[in-house]
Amino acid sequence: MKGSFYYSLCMTVVFAFLGITLTLTADTPWMQYFYAAFYTFITLYFGIITARKYKRFHRDDYVGKAQKIRRQANYRYIYEHEQALEELRAIQSQCPHDSFEYSMVGLDVMMAGWERDSAIANKLPYAPPELLDEALTTLDLMRHKTSLDDDKIRDAADTVRRKNNLHDLKRRKAPKAVIATAERRLAEADKAECLLLNRPKNFTW
Repeated sequence: MKGSFYYSLCMTVVFAFLGITLTLTADTPWMQYFYAAFYTFITLYFGIITARKYKRFHRDDYVGKAQKIRRQANYRYIYEHEQALEELRAIQSQCPHDSFEYSMVGLDVMMAGWERDSAIANKLPYAPPELLDEALTTLDLMRHKTSLDDDKIRDAADTVRRKNNLHDLKRRKAPKAVIATAERRLAEADKAECLLLNRPKNFTW
């Protein structure tokens, strides 16, 4: 698929160059008209083929996946910027180095990074409200959502950590399922604390 795409693209460029060159160097007007008409037709022919193959080429390849992420990304929040940027970097890491796809996805990564930095500079909210609500639920702070401050967030996270102290659980030889649950709750508490502490200071529910 890629080979046929590059072939048609190459032929489009070659015939366009030949058409321009021969038209400009023709000795008589009628030869100029002939070259212009003939090579315009051939160039359009291969150009249409190239455009069709380009669309098919982008449906399944890395570039297409990257552009889909860029089209679907939600640019109202820094969190979505970060998520999209991570996905784009993961896609680029799958591309062969020094390839067309690697360079094209690299442009999307660069643009996503620039947009992320612009969002930070514009002090947009870091996380969507639904994620902040989940964080409040995780730390049992829903009742404090209208009077939330950083100290309450840290205290609530520390409470979860004390209740799920892995050292104590292992010392008491707690079941593996209990330890796994504690590890999950600790990870959730860390994430919730981070999201809430990085919320915009003027954010209101």
